Amino acid sequence: MWNSTEDPSSIRFGGINEGLIREDHELVWFNTTNSNAWSFEVFSAGIHINLAANSTMHVLVDPGYPYIAMPKHAFASYVDALKAEYPDDPLTCTGADWCYFFKPCSSLLGRMPDLIFEAKASDGKSVMLRVPPESFLFSDVDYATNLTTCHLGVIGQKYNDMDFWIVGQAFMENFYTVFDASDPAQPKIALSVRTYPPESAFPVVLAVCAFSILIMIIVVIAGTLCYRKRQEQRLKKAKTYFEQLQNFNHD
Repeated sequence: MWNSTEDPSSIRFGGINEGLIREDHELVWFNTTNSNAWSFEVFSAGIHINLAANSTMHVLVDPGYPYIAMPKHAFASYVDALKAEYPDDPLTCTGADWCYFFKPCSSLLGRMPDLIFEAKASDGKSVMLRVPPESFLFSDVDYATNLTTCHLGVIGQKYNDMDFWIVGQAFMENFYTVFDASDPAQPKIALSVRTYPPESAFPVVLAVCAFSILIMIIVVIAGTLCYRKRQEQRLKKAKTYFEQLQNFNHD
């Protein structure tokens, strides 16, 4: 299997190779939508916009497919969102539902967000599956014009009746994937998802520190104003004293 990192991919039949799961990741299990396909359900999917708004969609995991394909009816919204987000970048979309920019992919990597799927795991928790742009932007050269182009590996399905997503190698290179058919009635898919530590007290400590600094600034300002006022009062008393002394000498 090809992947954008050029690291070798592997397939294992039977068991799970724990050594290939990153330390900050854990396996999250998803129930398949039926017993005949490795697909699961998502309720949010897209770049810049949610292409599964007000509905759920099925995602078919296909190791033999190189790209990421969305339902044909969602492709038009996807193209409109790209044109709105990158008005200064020439975008061309072909009849085969391919889109590409007439510029190097390196100029887009820092500006294009992740493709995000949000799905419900087998335990009922909501899980975000992120695919970075490095995985679905492909550099190429248009030999007719000798221009460098950047192809988007997120494309549209060819047929209208294919009302689901297909996620292939561009998706799978970001996850350790497990296909478990030990229960034929309910096969499951597992993906290695990044874990985040529980919320710590750091935000609270930060807020307390900020409040303390603010109080110190107020105290310093108040102290400075009081000091100035005392200095003015002393100067006024000294001035009054010297004026009285001068009047006494004249008398």
